[in-house]
Amino acid sequence: MNRFVLTLLVLLAVMLPAYSVDKKYSFKHINSADGLSASNVKCILRDSRGFMWFGTKNGLNLYDGMDIERLKCFDYVRKHGNDNIGALYEDKTGKIWIGTDRGVFRFDPDDVRFKFMDGEASPSESNIEAKKIGNSNTESPNNYVLRILGDAAGNVWVLIPTQGIFRFKGDKVDFFSNPKTSDNKQHVYTDIAVSPTGEIYAVSNYLDIYVHNSRDDRFRKVFSNDGLLPAPSSLTKMISDQDGDLFFATLDGYIYSYNPHKNGYPQLIDFSKTGKVYLRDIALFDDDLWIGTHNGLRILDLLSGSEKELRENALDPFSLSDNSLSVIYRDYEGHAWIGTMFGGVDFLSNNPFRFDVFGREYGLSSMRIRGLDVSDDGKLWIGTENNGLNLLDLNTGSVSHPVVSPAKSSGVMHFVDVIGNDVYLGFTHSSVLKVRGGIGKTEILPIDSIAGNDRSGYCYLLDSSGNEWLGLGGALAKRKKGETGFLKVEDTGSNWIFALFEDSHRNIWIGTMGNGLWKYTPSSGKFRNYSYDDGEIKPTGLRSNSISSIMQDSKGNVWVSTDRGGLSKYNEAKDDFITFGIEEGLPDDVVYNVLEDSNGFLWFGTNKGLVKFNPDNSFIKVFSINDGLPFNEFSYNSAAADKSGIFYFGGNNGIIAFNPLLDVPGKQHHPVYFTNVSLLDLAEGSDAEGLEGVTLGKSITLPSTCASFRVTVSSPEYGVSGQRFFYYRLLPVGQEWTRIDGNKITFANLASGDYRLEVRYGDGEDVPVSELRIRILPPWWRSTWAILAYLIIALMAVVLLVIWLQLRNKKKINQREQAYAAEKERELYRDKVEFFTTIAHEIRTPLSLIDIPLEAI
Repeated sequence: MNRFVLTLLVLLAVMLPAYSVDKKYSFKHINSADGLSASNVKCILRDSRGFMWFGTKNGLNLYDGMDIERLKCFDYVRKHGNDNIGALYEDKTGKIWIGTDRGVFRFDPDDVRFKFMDGEASPSESNIEAKKIGNSNTESPNNYVLRILGDAAGNVWVLIPTQGIFRFKGDKVDFFSNPKTSDNKQHVYTDIAVSPTGEIYAVSNYLDIYVHNSRDDRFRKVFSNDGLLPAPSSLTKMISDQDGDLFFATLDGYIYSYNPHKNGYPQLIDFSKTGKVYLRDIALFDDDLWIGTHNGLRILDLLSGSEKELRENALDPFSLSDNSLSVIYRDYEGHAWIGTMFGGVDFLSNNPFRFDVFGREYGLSSMRIRGLDVSDDGKLWIGTENNGLNLLDLNTGSVSHPVVSPAKSSGVMHFVDVIGNDVYLGFTHSSVLKVRGGIGKTEILPIDSIAGNDRSGYCYLLDSSGNEWLGLGGALAKRKKGETGFLKVEDTGSNWIFALFEDSHRNIWIGTMGNGLWKYTPSSGKFRNYSYDDGEIKPTGLRSNSISSIMQDSKGNVWVSTDRGGLSKYNEAKDDFITFGIEEGLPDDVVYNVLEDSNGFLWFGTNKGLVKFNPDNSFIKVFSINDGLPFNEFSYNSAAADKSGIFYFGGNNGIIAFNPLLDVPGKQHHPVYFTNVSLLDLAEGSDAEGLEGVTLGKSITLPSTCASFRVTVSSPEYGVSGQRFFYYRLLPVGQEWTRIDGNKITFANLASGDYRLEVRYGDGEDVPVSELRIRILPPWWRSTWAILAYLIIALMAVVLLVIWLQLRNKKKINQREQAYAAEKERELYRDKVEFFTTIAHEIRTPLSLIDIPLEAI
């Protein structure tokens, strides 16, 4: 159903009578300013992950739509490398094959390693058998590689013109030498191609065509030139279409088609420069044959024979960056990538939703736009900031410069407003100029009765009652229907009136620069002011007092654009505003004029891109210079729509035009890859060793000294898709999703432990989530070995403590025993003394008793 709707919208867009300027091919340029290692791009590849590979004369580059990373093609095991990249191919396992000036390398995106495919045994790899068919000597693919491709069986075929064709088949390498003929002329294979059925074709410098015969494993000739085609010739490219027909082109400008199943002759494809141009490459885009030359790009319609020529144009920043083209590549989404000799890569999206740009190449007098409106006769009126008025005829693409500025005007314009057959123009210091009938009699609206120094006209309104309102630099003026002059409206004071609008209820909305918003109700004659004040008790909901524009959508909602306050929606029930700004997902708080498409989406410019806003669910989509815009900064009063629904927005570098209905949401969700981890405690710009690559895998482990780091994520996406944002959360630290601007997520001083980083590209429940497990190791003193050591030391301490306690207890026991023995000895001694003392006393007493009587006698 969605595909049917998309197809219907595309058909309607083609059928609508929009501006009939020829389809523009607007290229996005990728060059050294974006990080490309060289401007000479020789080969291009988009891999199965979505990454773009650019092979240049000075290195291999990896591009994801945002960043470019240069990879050094070097095998550190075999000590061999080369950075002159001439061929690229991705095999069925996701490995990238790189052809250089000195052989073939194979790159593994998972472990970020290059392997030189020399066809010889390697001490660190499984043996690779080298076989030369038709010759007993072995050959090693070690010269300039022109082409690499694969067949349905998973074999990889490598063409080295000076040697022949190599086939890598599993662990075996087969070699097919250049054709040998009896005419003693040097025949070499100059290109190879694979058909949709898997057949391998080769063409020689004598324009003989060969096909590989799987039965006898040989190349056999299916077309012999025999002088039918001019030869020898320097062939530049051979390709196969979806029907199996071959197309091959020569450097001197001849292109042939050949049906190998009809055994006929190659047919010359004639175009305007046949045999007259230095031809470098060809590519098929459905029924269009793209022809890259040294003098630009030619697009040949094979059905009608019509032809377009695209060349570098210094006045058009979206033309080819260089006329000398080297390679044309169509990726699996239909996008075109063109490698040039001196201008890097030019990218052209196949998205039907595109931005066409009007600038100096159309003859605009200035790129600084300040006022846009479309008249009923299909003319776009363009006011400029510094060089007057321009008139673009949308039917022819021609630009004229009507001289309608007032005599005293500096040519600085503020707005352009087409009402019926009349055009109103606002100038600095010159009120408003009315041009009757488009380009006819002019008159300056009379404001002589209004005092004030600033008489610049900033806006004009003709209300439903026929009254005229005029916004000036220092007043609001009104002229009632039937009156001759304008009078100042005193209720709004001497404000700078910047925007005027009448809603469906006939209320007049008056926007000022600096003093908020006024609403005038004609039925009551009252003015109501809405302003922003940080300290207001009952806030109005506005976040700025500088009003740039006012509009009403198809549902009756009034929307107010502000400077530095986002976009505000009037809530009639509560008489206040609901505001959307940076906090709600807008890229910027400066919002310019708003347009509504037939699906109800609001489109408006900011200082950081073009916004598509869904009022029903507040979904925001941002388009920037990455989507083909020539600028990110838009301008005041510079939005208009024609009768067919084409939108025009002006900015500081011209005008864009697009059909908003072609921007249909796609069902494809791009996966997120983790591509790099940079340690914040290292030198600025350096990366952690071993933590970078096309994909980092599912987990990483970091030491405790690297707890502050930055993770780079990528979700390859190209074309006009609108900016989406990366959202992440780190479990178990936080459960809420956090939006980031850019593709780098920074963490500081994470504690040791296990984490799970979840990232998604875009908001919504159906968006796939990618996961990276992060382990922060504890510091050395908290590591497992340290803890084990601590345990051993503690155990030893306990053992020593036990031993010490035992020894101490034993010592104490010995001391107690010794003390007891000493005490016993002392007690014994005392007992002995007491005994002998007692004995002596007992002996003495009887003697005393004998002695006394004796003395008496």
